[in-house]
Amino acid sequence: MGIAFIKDITDLGYMKYIMVPAPDDILIEYFEVNRNVIPSELRSYFE
Repeated sequence: MGIAFIKDITDLGYMKYIMVPAPDDILIEYFEVNRNVIPSELRSYFE
């Protein structure tokens, strides 16, 4: 759809993320977290 990714999707097992540039040259990061497998020490950060 014309969106240029800065790099490929990063898959950490419990989380995936991508980076895309916004029109004003700000970098946007989109995170998708799998709460079923996230390490317990990170769980509160994503709630």
